[in-house]
Amino acid sequence: MSAPLKTARSTGELPAPLKTACTMGDLSHAKSFYNDLVHTNASHVNDPIVYAACDSGSVTIFTILLDNDMDIDKYLEMGGSPLVSSCEAGNVELASFLLDHGADPNNGYFLGDYEALVWAIVGSHASLEMVELLLARGTVVKGTGALIAAAEHGNVGAVNVLLEHEGKNGDLDLEETEDYGAYDHRKLDDRGTALYGAAADGYSEIVDILLQNGADPGFRDRRGRSVADVAGEKGHTDVARKLSSLVAEN
Repeated sequence: MSAPLKTARSTGELPAPLKTACTMGDLSHAKSFYNDLVHTNASHVNDPIVYAACDSGSVTIFTILLDNDMDIDKYLEMGGSPLVSSCEAGNVELASFLLDHGADPNNGYFLGDYEALVWAIVGSHASLEMVELLLARGTVVKGTGALIAAAEHGNVGAVNVLLEHEGKNGDLDLEETEDYGAYDHRKLDDRGTALYGAAADGYSEIVDILLQNGADPGFRDRRGRSVADVAGEKGHTDVARKLSSLVAEN
């Protein structure tokens, strides 16, 4: 094993020359200069080389890794698959490359962190372009809690894209109450539908959109509170009033 490879395995850092080659997109230089660096250990869950590749966000380094038989859905304990990592980073170019080469958009993070789709909606690098890419490449929405995540984070664009996807594919449940990941800190008694989440946080535009698309204003949580009750408790009186009147009409 070369000295650069030993260093990378122990530190999780790519050598500077390889980083430079990857940044410049110099595939031939990267291949010839550190070819032995990229023979990843398939049995090693947390291979530092793959971590470093994810951190680099470089299509070049992933091209080399895949040429050397890396599992494209390789699981990393602290980051999920490379696709999940690219979605967290908002790296649409890398995500598209990985999907083009067979990455599974439904290969979530086994420790209960966010799915790729949820990262694209609520992460610090949230991206509608990424959401649309994942949906176009076969992401299954139902059961991910993605609509709840979008509603609770006030992501109007993502709510609209998911509902448009539902209209075309029927792959969405407006009344699901799924936990959408390890960073979903709602207590069990406070979990509800997407409409419930939007109302609780006072996102009136999202409340209107969900109602127009058939969301049920009569949902109650495990404590028996209605969507209107929760909106009122959080001080969103206009939202609470609207929801109460809808329930009364029905």
